Amino acid sequence: MSQKRVISSLEISYCEDLYKVTDGLNKALKTKDVIVGLSLKDDETAILTVYES
Repeated sequence: MSQKRVISSLEISYCEDLYKVTDGLNKALKTKDVIVGLSLKDDETAILTVYES
């Protein structure tokens, strides 16, 4: 897997529907060479990261 460059990263309050936002963004931005990732920092905080692919 090639190295991805981080464009932006943001810590936000976790909610159970964040994966839907991430999935929708990835589908919408598929042709723009951008990938959106979602990870959990802890039970209350998520990290949304945008990568250039």
